[in-house]
Amino acid sequence: MNIKRTIISTVVALALVVVVAPGVAQGVTIEELLAQIAQLQAQLAALQGGSSTTGGTSVSACAGVTFTRNLTVGSTGSDVKCLQALLNANGYKVAASGAGSPGNETSYFGPATLQAVRAFQAAKGWTPANQVGPLTRAALNALITSTTPTTPTTPTTPTTSGVEGSITVTKSVSPISGAELNVGQARVPVYGVDVKATGSDVVVNRLDLLFNGAITGTGCNIRPWTYISGVTVSDGSTSKSVAVTSGNTIENTVGSSYTVRLEGLGMLVSKDTTKKLTVSFDAVSALPAGATSCATTVLVNTNGVRATDGAGVSQYGPTSALSSNTFTVKTGDTGTLTVSAHVDNPKARNVLVQETSQTDNVTLLKFNVEAKNNDVLVRTIRIQANSSDTLATVMPTVKLLDGSTEIASTSTAASSTFADLNVRIPKNTTKTFTVVGTLAKTSGNYSEGTWVSVNLSAADVTGEDASTYAAVTAGGSNLDPANAYAYIKAPTFALVSQSITNVPGTSGSTSQAADVVIRFNVTANGGDIWVRDYSSTAASSGIVAQTQDSATGTVSYTFTTNAYDGTNGWKVSAGETKYFEVTARITNETEFATGYFVGGNLANVKWATTDSAVDGDYQTQTWGLDDIKSGKVYINARG
Repeated sequence: MNIKRTIISTVVALALVVVVAPGVAQGVTIEELLAQIAQLQAQLAALQGGSSTTGGTSVSACAGVTFTRNLTVGSTGSDVKCLQALLNANGYKVAASGAGSPGNETSYFGPATLQAVRAFQAAKGWTPANQVGPLTRAALNALITSTTPTTPTTPTTPTTSGVEGSITVTKSVSPISGAELNVGQARVPVYGVDVKATGSDVVVNRLDLLFNGAITGTGCNIRPWTYISGVTVSDGSTSKSVAVTSGNTIENTVGSSYTVRLEGLGMLVSKDTTKKLTVSFDAVSALPAGATSCATTVLVNTNGVRATDGAGVSQYGPTSALSSNTFTVKTGDTGTLTVSAHVDNPKARNVLVQETSQTDNVTLLKFNVEAKNNDVLVRTIRIQANSSDTLATVMPTVKLLDGSTEIASTSTAASSTFADLNVRIPKNTTKTFTVVGTLAKTSGNYSEGTWVSVNLSAADVTGEDASTYAAVTAGGSNLDPANAYAYIKAPTFALVSQSITNVPGTSGSTSQAADVVIRFNVTANGGDIWVRDYSSTAASSGIVAQTQDSATGTVSYTFTTNAYDGTNGWKVSAGETKYFEVTARITNETEFATGYFVGGNLANVKWATTDSAVDGDYQTQTWGLDDIKSGKVYINARG
């Protein structure tokens, strides 16, 4: 006990040396004195059977605790009590008063604990989850480790010591007025001030927020703690949070004017620079009975900011009250999700595969999901898959990408579900998801020309509102399947140019026919590709043209190319691209019928990997040709 008294006396004496006589340390620096104080404080904590932290935060509830399991709502134990203590000690209060509040931590993991966990995760830049998982456990264990007594860094002090300065406080251009907070939502930016230091560095150490405007909304109350549970101020690198309760809110005028004070900010503003302080609010978990939306204002009043200059003199600003920002706390519209096809969602096409090894990441589906009304957490996406052969053999696995990052994979089945997702889509923003498949080697599994496809019903995208956790089922567009045909060697087709013109009729100037010219490229992938020779018999012709939309009319056509002319077809060598140009005439052959709009397109292209004379050796491809078509013109009835 005598040792304990000695330590206490020494701490007090050293503190007096620092505070009363900073200029007479006689060769001992302030940093050294502070280090001695920290060391003695640690010894004192050990004698008292407690613990100390760099910031002076006690976490005695964490003695002997290490986070080794995932925690979620319903979990109990000493690790839950430690969790609550760490959250409370680091500005993520579980509760302002009662069970779970600082000093009243419990061993039960309830909804309030989850809300604080999610705020902690969000502050780390992570997507908030419904549990304390491996990543969060590691961060919490690091906080426990950090409670070992260490030499503190020097407190924030102006570098322009001994020099008086001043501050100018103005309202920031952002956040703009009109912020909306859903109940339970944390750290929503609402207000901002710019602090300019002149003459010396200054340390901003206090900020007063004034709530004195009228509040609108049935059942609402002007008292701040009835609609916000916490306030955080941040300068971009340092933040300070305080719970908003009836006990720590200053009542200026009963029932009409209240101040929430944040002290101990320690935010340094260098001489002749300006620093922005952003104020964020945490919404209460529930508004007063009968209230669904409460709107009011906040501002910084005259002398609402206090700072210390280089001479240790307190400086105040602004010189007059700053303008207010309006904000609303509401029960919140449940978030919604809307599904739509991405512009690059694949159409039916050929894909290259390997004979002796699998082919990864074949794109099968690409779609957008937009969140509205509130942030939404996507939890499940279910797709439907199909194949012309045994699905699981052709495509054993499928993966889900968020942008370019893989977030889930599963074995392929007719209905495949990507479950336990944790993808946050902020309000009024859109995320792009891609479904890719792994195609097995052809050898021993399937033949070339086998196809696979994936489709999606919008209602099979589900999630939950990020604030209320209400279930959300997506609406929007269903995505139809587009077959991916697997080949070791295959062509791709691309439109180069097209034209269509009317042809004058035989009895007057009215048009009864149209001339179409379509040029397209053929690229050989994986090996040489042969396009069958032209034949007047469509069943044997390498390229067949037709009228669009199955319109009535007679089509006569020929085609030319710069490809190599073989015995039975035209050769496009591996890796090369050659053009083919179709010239066609479409004639209205229907007697006394009305006229109509007409255009031309390709019906099919016959190709093979050898210069074969056998029609059966050629693949008649009807897919991948959707864009190879002309425009349309009007042709008259034939009289």
